[in-house]
Amino acid sequence: MFNDLPPVEVRYYSPGSYFSFFKGYFALESVFALPLILPPLHLKEVYIGLRPVFRFFEPVEERLSGFFPMNRFGDHFLMVIKRR
Repeated sequence: MFNDLPPVEVRYYSPGSYFSFFKGYFALESVFALPLILPPLHLKEVYIGLRPVFRFFEPVEERLSGFFPMNRFGDHFLMVIKRR
């Protein structure tokens, strides 16, 4: 279906390289991995189907996702920055 479309260039930034765009105007407060151990959003059917299993990992995810180096391992990241 999509084989006739040209490829799209995609870039993934690390938290450090992304923050470099804001460094002069903002201070870095925290970085969180999204998600760290739980399935990513596009696998929500898996998550819903195995909810009893993943329920055990939710508090682990919450505790670890904000700590270095774990906060660098998610598919995406959430960065909290504060204006200087």
